[in-house]
Amino acid sequence: MQILARRQRKDFLIRMHLKSKASVAGLCKWQSVGAIVLVVGGACSVCPTGLAQNAPGPLAPITESWEGMSSDFLYEPPDPHGAAGPNGVIQVVNVRLAYWDKQGRAIWGPTSLNDFFAGVGNRFFSFDPRALYDRQSGRFYVLLIEQDDATQQSFLNLAVSKTSHPVTSTASDWFFYRISNTRTVGNTKFWGDYPGLGFDSQAIYTSVNLYAFSGYNGDAQIGVFNKSAFLNGTTNYAFVYTMDSPCSPVRSPAVIAPATSFIWLRLPFPTISRRAFASGRLRIRWVVRR
Repeated sequence: MQILARRQRKDFLIRMHLKSKASVAGLCKWQSVGAIVLVVGGACSVCPTGLAQNAPGPLAPITESWEGMSSDFLYEPPDPHGAAGPNGVIQVVNVRLAYWDKQGRAIWGPTSLNDFFAGVGNRFFSFDPRALYDRQSGRFYVLLIEQDDATQQSFLNLAVSKTSHPVTSTASDWFFYRISNTRTVGNTKFWGDYPGLGFDSQAIYTSVNLYAFSGYNGDAQIGVFNKSAFLNGTTNYAFVYTMDSPCSPVRSPAVIAPATSFIWLRLPFPTISRRAFASGRLRIRWVVRR
């Protein structure tokens, strides 16, 4: 594992290239304050942020195992994903979700993800679901991509559970959001694909690769969603991009995958700067005041 680190004044810029699973496990030993993971040209780069400060303990034995949802074979690959909370497990596939208790009994679902988000206007082609559980806030997050070629629109569908145990798939137990993430550069519009989802103590993060509706590759988009707002039924968010003008058929740096922080440090909101694109690399700078 190659580590490049530089400190200027009170800023940290750390890039780590991971070569093996052992390198990933080694990250648990870092005493760090916040992170975002980048995968560029086949290499995985991590800016640590709130990763566990101690080495992981021994693996616990498997106490339960059951067959979850299978693919409906309408959309392939099925893109399975899921998250475990204190009382149950959310499972998502293309394009359904279910909530199980920890003995494998269905609490609700399988439910169509299109129906899940129908109340906020989901009606176009939807795909690539993701799910996470946030131990700090006691909430589940479910992300779904939506796009339409005819109208050249792209959306992020985000659901936030109101408790750690959402006993229904309705608005009684979830906040639902449908956010336009269409990027327009000149006369060219871009849609998002291959989503990433992460969080820390201050924000929920998304990432997508961008593709022009006219058919060529764009850059990557990072979404930063104010956690306090989204936990309470309101919105406050912003998007940043890896390039200013991605109108070129040449592939630009991607894929970007947000990391999840499990140490809840109260730090100033992280800022993101774009640098060194001439070298084909994206750097994420976290400004930390001590």
